[in-house]
Amino acid sequence: MQPFNFKVVAEDESEGIAIAVAGQTIVDIQNLLTDIGRDMIRTDLRLQNGIPDSILDKFILKTGGQSSGGIGTRPADHADVLIDDAMAKLCKTLSFFGQGGTGAWMDTEFTDPFERGNVARDLIALNDHLAGHVLKYGKDGQGEMEEFRKLKRDKLQEYVKKGNNFRGFAIGSLFQDPKKNRWLFRNSMTAVPVTLSKAVPTDTARRLSGDKVVLIRGSIRRNSDDMITGIDGIDWIEELSIVKFLRMISSDRDIPLLNAVAAVPYHDASRNTWTLRYDPLGIRVTKDSWDSCVMAFHDYFVFLWKTYVEAESEFSGEEKDIRDLLLSMPSALPNIE
Repeated sequence: MQPFNFKVVAEDESEGIAIAVAGQTIVDIQNLLTDIGRDMIRTDLRLQNGIPDSILDKFILKTGGQSSGGIGTRPADHADVLIDDAMAKLCKTLSFFGQGGTGAWMDTEFTDPFERGNVARDLIALNDHLAGHVLKYGKDGQGEMEEFRKLKRDKLQEYVKKGNNFRGFAIGSLFQDPKKNRWLFRNSMTAVPVTLSKAVPTDTARRLSGDKVVLIRGSIRRNSDDMITGIDGIDWIEELSIVKFLRMISSDRDIPLLNAVAAVPYHDASRNTWTLRYDPLGIRVTKDSWDSCVMAFHDYFVFLWKTYVEAESEFSGEEKDIRDLLLSMPSALPNIE
């Protein structure tokens, strides 16, 4: 990863800057990068609840070592694509809002309303902690640095207010609680209460409940641990027959794909297990939550990648077919030397 440089200066650069302001600014940059990364992970992996720490650790900024020329993350080999994309998005975000940008840009760039609210909160905190100073940023040693100045707060504050209670989509299973005559939704070990709007007839909900994996839309509530705690006013339900992944991610690999891996999802309501299957590579994983199933699916793909692409071995027959298929998938083939 190319190191980045972040520097806080006064409007009059001959004046000094308090250490506390400079230090807090780096903390704010870290928070912003983490939440941008969280939005990317949630979108790419279709995760529904909290993001695993092993994945979020990819976005921890460091100085020194390989980042001696600036600030970077020192990613593992073959695992720098995601952080490069996140840093590029961070700079793009600072560029837009640091020059007074407004409008629907946030809605387009950050599609998950919960993460959009977090990014808006981070930008407001950065703005407030700068206290009128200027943040200069850019790739270390590559031309003139860009500047982030005071932003317009009103629109961003709206995103923050909507962040923990928003209309969005969720993947899981729907079922009725006969004892309390209510609907419940589950994608983990814990079921949460939901309500249906008039747009969803009860017969439709019953037809799509039980073993079916569904995509629903409603007002989603989350707690401080990033877990879904309820969904109100569900106005759209659709059975999910295919889940497409355009990036395969594990704790130590990032593999962007040219064509999506189209996995087939299953749910066993009697055992509360979730399964993802991809027959071309013989992948089939079953776990007790949707998120853990997704992560296991990606780990399996990465295991195959390490085994058949990165290994210095000759393959024939079915194993060669697997290697050839894997090699045809990435949009940019990582260095496998």
